[in-house]
Amino acid sequence: MESQVRPKIQCPRHGASEYSLVCRHLRLESGRSYYACKNTPHAPAQAWCALCDEVLCAEQGWTERACGVADWQITCAECCSASLARHNFLTWSVGTDEPQ
Repeated sequence: MESQVRPKIQCPRHGASEYSLVCRHLRLESGRSYYACKNTPHAPAQAWCALCDEVLCAEQGWTERACGVADWQITCAECCSASLARHNFLTWSVGTDEPQ
């Protein structure tokens, strides 16, 4: 089985890194509760707050509305970790390409 390599991003602070997706609330605020998916061969690590999760559940998936609320931003792994350190981890979410 061939291993897929996701492209790296160039962070001005941390250099070349795997990328992550983080909702705007986790990037800009502190003290929120959040959910996360680990990176997989097909998708980056992702994190979103409980508010985004409410919209995600109401929409039954990452619809245009849910993605608009999340206002995803690509961050490097180090910047993602720094953002998440200001918040409260709830649980891991299983991505669509991960074993259940």
